[in-house]
This record gives sequence, structure tokens and C-alpha cells, in this order.
Amino acid sequence: MIVPMKKVFLVVLEKERREALKSLRKLGVVHVEEVQGNSEELAALRESSAKVEKAVSILSEIKLPKKSAPAQKPLSREDTLALASKVISLAEEKKTCRDHMTADSVENERFTLWGGVVPSDFAYLAEKNVYLTMYEIPADKYGTIGADVKTILVNSDKSQARFLVVSDKQPAAGERPEGLPAEAYQVVMPHCSTEELAKSIAANASRMEAIDKELASDTSYIDALKSCSKLVSSDTEFENLYSGMGREVKRELLQIQMLQKRLWHGFQDMFLLKIFQSCRLLQSRNSGLLLRVIRPMTTMFLLNSKTISLSV
Repeated sequence: MIVPMKKVFLVVLEKERREALKSLRKLGVVHVEEVQGNSEELAALRESSAKVEKAVSILSEIKLPKKSAPAQKPLSREDTLALASKVISLAEEKKTCRDHMTADSVENERFTLWGGVVPSDFAYLAEKNVYLTMYEIPADKYGTIGADVKTILVNSDKSQARFLVVSDKQPAAGERPEGLPAEAYQVVMPHCSTEELAKSIAANASRMEAIDKELASDTSYIDALKSCSKLVSSDTEFENLYSGMGREVKRELLQIQMLQKRLWHGFQDMFLLKIFQSCRLLQSRNSGLLLRVIRPMTTMFLLNSKTISLSV
């Protein structure tokens, strides 16, 4: 049976606001309208909630044999949040390793048919005024290279010929020997030796394997992460409501402040009038006496006005 709901407004004191919300949540008899909260604590809770959910998603994608699946273990909320950050960090590191390994593999594959390439060797020869530039050309076009172009054939197969152009002057960027056919294209030097590329590929592959093992062991905390996610979501909802509650402006305080200003100006005007009247009465007397009279009156006024403003 569906019972129509009634709309009510609840007014609580500022100091009892949080406890009142907790009591209402525990009572479970009201449905709160959606509000948009805003606070530092709310932002932190939302960030924690997103981290935990992402960690659960990462670990849930790991497929393990049923027999080797680890037993679920409990974990405190603080440790669970730390685990979520670690899982996300490991997943990001694995992605970085994969990207580096892919780039290095593509780079290394370019020089598979060249053999080992060491950029530092090319740099050493350049110091001796021997400049080598790598080129490739269709095998049937290698014989068309001009006689004035000094070349060293590295190797050749049915489709491509790989060779070095030798020069005693450093060629400018994009510069090509005049006798070089258009079919020849320059091979860009790798950023490191092919041996270093192979080591980097192996290192990244090894690190990825270690990360996979560590993430697999962390699957024993999936249930703890899911439980933490529910708690954080509940706290986020509560904090959103708490920080989004409407607050009544303290009009009485504003009125008191305005009254203080009016009283101050009123007493100030009255006091200045008294001073003016006193000055006229004492015009014929000694000016030193006038100062001695005015100064004590001013001090008394300031003290009294301050006392009045505090007591209002």
C-alpha cells in the first residue's frame, strides 16, 4: 500500500545540526530532498569514494583460477583507503611500463635488419670528421646511386638495401647528397643503442610481471574495498546533506551591530556638541586650562562609549 508523503520542515540549532541529522538517519522515517553541498570534507570524501571504486574495478578485472583465488581478508577503513591508492598507483605504473615497452619495441624493430646500432659510435667517428648517415633504398635501385656518393653497403635482401653514406663534413638537417636517388630515405638514429632498447624492454616486462603478481595478491581485499565503498558513500551522502542544509541569517546580530553604529554616532555627535558649548564658555580663559578640561572629557567619552558598545 502506497501512503502519500507529507512535507515537513525541521529547524535545529547550529550546534545540534550534525547530531540531529545522525538521529534522523538512524530513525529512518524521513526522505530528504536532494541538496548540493559544498565543503572541504565533502570533496575529500568524494575523492576517497572515487579511489575505492576505481580500485575495486581494477582488481575485479583480474581473472584468477578458482583454485588459486585468495581468501578474502578484513581490513580497517584507513588501511583500505591506503590500499586503494596503492592499487591505482600500481595500475598506472603498469600502463606506463607498457607504453615504454611498446615504444622501445617499435624502435628496436626498426633496426632488426641493421644489426646492433650504437649512437655513441657514430658520435665518436664524427669527432674524427667521419660522418655516417644511415639510408635504405629498394634493392634494385642501389646500383643507381651516383659514383660521387661514398657509400658502405651494410646488407641487402630481396626488397631493401641498407647502407651508410660517408662524408667528411657534417650534413645539415635535411641535406642529401646530389647523386642520391629520390627512392633512398634516411633512417633516423635511435635515442639509445639497440642493446639498451632490448634491456629496457626486458626491464619493463619484468616490472609488469611483478605488478601483476602484487595486484593478484590484493584481490583478497576486494570485499573489504566494497564494504569501505559503502561506508564512504554513506558518509558522502551525509556530508552533502550537512553542508547543503539551509541556514537562517542571524538577523538579531545584524540588528545589534547596526544599533551599535547608531549609538556610536549619536553619542559622538552629542559629545562634540558638549565640547563646542564648553569651548565657547571658556574662550576668555587660559588655553592650557581648556586643554586640561577637554582631554579628560574625551577619555571618559571613549571609555564610556566602548563600554556601551560592548554591553549592547
